[in-house]
Amino acid sequence: MILRHNLVSGFSIRCYICGFATHAGDGESHIFDSKWPKDTTPTPYSVFGFTEKTGVDRKQLKKRYHELVKLYHPDISNNIKITKTPKAEDVMSQTEKLMRFKIVTNAYEILRDESKKRLYDHTLSGWSYGPQGARATTRGYQYANTHGYKSNASYAYYNAGTWEDLHNLNHERPKFDPWTAFLWICGLIICFEGTALLSRVEDSIVGNHFTQEQTENDLVQSRVNYGLETDKFTRLRRFLWFRTFGLYRSKEEFDREAIKNERLVQSLKNKEKGG
Repeated sequence: MILRHNLVSGFSIRCYICGFATHAGDGESHIFDSKWPKDTTPTPYSVFGFTEKTGVDRKQLKKRYHELVKLYHPDISNNIKITKTPKAEDVMSQTEKLMRFKIVTNAYEILRDESKKRLYDHTLSGWSYGPQGARATTRGYQYANTHGYKSNASYAYYNAGTWEDLHNLNHERPKFDPWTAFLWICGLIICFEGTALLSRVEDSIVGNHFTQEQTENDLVQSRVNYGLETDKFTRLRRFLWFRTFGLYRSKEEFDREAIKNERLVQSLKNKEKGG
């Protein structure tokens, strides 16, 4: 057991740290945790010096946990100079100390509980600081299918610790996506514009068809001429009259078109006489 004294704000604070190497440099000692995993993505086993093959020794787990908590707990680590390497200048920040404390707590919660440990061994669930992603999802999916579970094998599903968590997960509202909303609006605008265009095309076709039928009817009426004279120019005048009546409504337009029609008839007569 190592006894250290640091003076902080005029108070003498004693820290009892077990199993860690202390070094003196520049007149101030520092602590280096040589047992901490070198891997950037540790596992709950490696945090406490175990492996999945060797299993977990309950006594060693509890002992190591108490040592790490005494070192990295925020209330204690603020007053301890901890280094990431044996070098005195490689001092850990308070954020790094807090992160290690969270890792220790998470790893201990998994390894001390047999059900959580078994679930982690099969699916890597419950561990927030190590290998996850595709590997964890694949293992979780295989484990769930093997044991008859039907789910989307998502990380959130396997970490729903209570019925309330599972209920919230199943009834969670989808997050609003502005791009999806934008695409929906564009799609609706295109649909409305397309419908309006089709309506205009249909109206144009119907209008042309109606005009054609009206013209044919005018030709028939001009041919019959209602029992009046049946010479060619009389029928032509009658046809032009019905055509004008179908296209125009005001008296001014009728008078204007009547003059044009008569000029046309006279022009045709003159051509026929001249021919």
